[in-house]
Amino acid sequence: MNKILTITPSLYGGAGNFITSLLCFTQNIGYKNTLISSRLKNQYIDWTNYIDILKKEGVKNLQLDFFHRESSIFWINCEKLVDIIKTNDFSLIHTHSALPTLAARIALEITKKTIPILTTFYSFGLDRPKWMDFEDYYSFDKADRITTISNYCKDLLFKNGIPESKIELIPIGIDIDEIEANKGNRHKTRSKISVSDKDILLIQVAAIEPRKNQTMSLKILECLKGEKDRKYKLILVGDKKDDFYFQEMKNYIEKKNLWDDVIFTGLVDNSYKYLFASDIFIFPTLSEGLGLAILEAMAAKIPVFSTYIEGTKDILIDEVNSKVISIDNPMEAADSILDLLKSRDTIDKFCTNAYNIVHDKFVISRTLQRYMQIYMELI
Repeated sequence: MNKILTITPSLYGGAGNFITSLLCFTQNIGYKNTLISSRLKNQYIDWTNYIDILKKEGVKNLQLDFFHRESSIFWINCEKLVDIIKTNDFSLIHTHSALPTLAARIALEITKKTIPILTTFYSFGLDRPKWMDFEDYYSFDKADRITTISNYCKDLLFKNGIPESKIELIPIGIDIDEIEANKGNRHKTRSKISVSDKDILLIQVAAIEPRKNQTMSLKILECLKGEKDRKYKLILVGDKKDDFYFQEMKNYIEKKNLWDDVIFTGLVDNSYKYLFASDIFIFPTLSEGLGLAILEAMAAKIPVFSTYIEGTKDILIDEVNSKVISIDNPMEAADSILDLLKSRDTIDKFCTNAYNIVHDKFVISRTLQRYMQIYMELI
């Protein structure tokens, strides 16, 4: 039996969802999985949910901190990792960030074991110091193979010294059937959140944090509020990740008198029912490895308005399957929304083209099968 050790510093959001799907899939086809994640106090709610799912599937869960970079924390956890590798017969180590990749290579050097390392690179956060980039590219180069999720991420790796022969682009896929199974009752969902069938409901699905730029969505709503023909409302679906930013948003809502038009759901088990209840999907993100939420909206056939940056460039084709918006021009975005709503034919064209690109390029079953091929090549 092949035993896989998966190490990730975090388990939330799109990456957390994919890691959980991959572990469940491999567990069900006969692999024996051990997961190491940091899972520190006050981290994200969905982390606990993913761990619970994995426990039910029989995945062993251990806790080591490869989230924080302080040398004292890193080396203590490296020592613990050495003991884990020394006492287990793993066939493959799959890391999901740079720091655990470095730790895995160090542990293998110490134990003198020969175990292939596969690492997956999702994205970098905003405002990273240069030394962190330097450390991460150095660490990624210690892997035997690297998979990544977008052309933007692949180019970053190559331009910073990672041999192209090591890198493979495998976009995170989504389960279209699962999304469509949640279509449900649009009227019932809207009634529960006090949105009438005549209202235009805007939606953004993302953790509440500066990178996701929910303040732009609020400003778009404010621009639309002056329209006399119908009411516009905004639902923000996602866990509160940054308390200070969340308070800034609430202050803005208070100042602009938007409380009657904004709905916060917090973390939900299933965001798809809100997608099907909505009319327009807004995604003014400032940084994105790919943009899983965009793919989910496209699969639900909701018109997408998104910034064209980094990984979203692999998905968006302006005026074909989506409408590209800027990060800081809410009036322009509002005008584009109003223009689109005038034409049912254009909406249908966008939604059909969007659905087709998801179906052709971003299906989770193909993603998982490719990972299985890489696993067997390395093992």
